[in-house]
Amino acid sequence: MEHNATTSRNAATASTTVSVRPSLQLGSRESRICFLSGGGTAGDVRPLISLALALRARGFDILFVGDEEYKSLASSAGISASEWFSFTEAPQGFMLRTTAGQRWLWEMRPRLRDYWIRQEFDRESRRRIAAFWRLLSHSHASRIVAAVGSISAHTMLFGFGPSCAKIISCPMPYPPSKHFTLDPPDFSFFQRLKARRERRRTKSNTERFCKELYHLVSASSAVFPRPGDWLPNMQVTGYIPFDGNATESSPPGKLVSFLGKGPPPVYVGFGSVPFLFGRWGERLAKEIITGCRRRKLRCVIQSSDLSDSFGSEDVFILDSNVSHAWLFPQCSTIVFHGGYGTLHTALVARRTVIIYPFHSDEFLWATRMGELGVGPGFTARVRDISAAQLERDLAFVLTEDCQMNANRLGSAVESEHGLHVQVAAVESIIEHTSRGRGDPLDWQMPRLE
Repeated sequence: MEHNATTSRNAATASTTVSVRPSLQLGSRESRICFLSGGGTAGDVRPLISLALALRARGFDILFVGDEEYKSLASSAGISASEWFSFTEAPQGFMLRTTAGQRWLWEMRPRLRDYWIRQEFDRESRRRIAAFWRLLSHSHASRIVAAVGSISAHTMLFGFGPSCAKIISCPMPYPPSKHFTLDPPDFSFFQRLKARRERRRTKSNTERFCKELYHLVSASSAVFPRPGDWLPNMQVTGYIPFDGNATESSPPGKLVSFLGKGPPPVYVGFGSVPFLFGRWGERLAKEIITGCRRRKLRCVIQSSDLSDSFGSEDVFILDSNVSHAWLFPQCSTIVFHGGYGTLHTALVARRTVIIYPFHSDEFLWATRMGELGVGPGFTARVRDISAAQLERDLAFVLTEDCQMNANRLGSAVESEHGLHVQVAAVESIIEHTSRGRGDPLDWQMPRLE
């Protein structure tokens, strides 16, 4: 993948702590910011929670709209019940563990009953979103100075008025560019042709999306330098870490004992996506364990869906939410689906990575890790993991050269201050909008001191 060099201003955002505040006194309890996480995984929600808490500390009132799946996560992090609104009643994880959800995860042809189940979930989501708009209309909507959403909530952003700053904040680099693609590398000729036709069909909507919203990509510029053909309202800010101390349990004694009884194990996990659920998940787990054993490597598999019967002297099944920042430095390499939150933690821990993607930006991160020399690149999708493929990928990442590359990249990623950069950017955007200069294309990323 080709990337233009970042501008000097963008380079500064990667290494400078923000001390600038816009001249307008924005942060007050008379100013509210809505955070819209939409669907997505925990990796999409956690950076938004961190950003919401940071802006609340700056004096803003907040309202967080998210999936019921992450209500307890937000509460544990410090978002109160009055600051939370669930746009679903059934957690996302429940839907993904239905037969319809599992067939979607494993990219199988949907059945008629699958369509019906998904329509029921969609109907419930629409009902709750309508309730959200009614809530806003009765709770001083004029106080809302900004709406900050993940990419999956972008359509809701257009529902806010012209005086409200509309911002997308997420780790996925979704704005189009000639310098990268989110298309899977294994797309066939006809799939690529279909994707190009779809982009042409939606070109006008894409242009509105790009020009009328502000786009803050919370990825590391060391991993994803800002493309030179992006508009001024599209910036790469660095990753927003999530303080999980209040939401993660202490390491189980059995895990501590397992780690101490042998060489560093391979970590395997797929975040909040239940790929290890049911019979397909069990088959996947067997392939992973076999691949590790062929390399004579121990492994820790994080999943609340696998039974203890998969555990053994060389396999530990971790069914609790343990800090990755604590666990990853004690592992030899990290195997996962490519969620950016896990990727960031792995790089900060100076660990090599093997990414088996499922959709969207996960394919990009797999490719980028290959280009940066800290992983084998894209070799297989989650659904196609085999013991033989994992064995080959493990042989690649456990080399000295690969580890040296991980050390260099991890040092660059760790030096960034993504949360501070985004706080300054959001406040600058609010000021830009409130003073009648509402065109996102006229906005400039604030200079940092």
